[in-house]
Amino acid sequence: MNLPPSDGLQFFGKVDISARTGVMTVSLMDVADQVLWSTEIAPVMA
Repeated sequence: MNLPPSDGLQFFGKVDISARTGVMTVSLMDVADQVLWSTEIAPVMA
């Protein structure tokens, strides 16, 4: 089945990094800008 993005089947990734904490938040978004999945990754200080 080959459907267009207008059928709601367009997805994209988004990455945000907090300037204050350094925590990186990675999210999978849909065409309606809703978060489908998200995880936070804490920085490792060396």
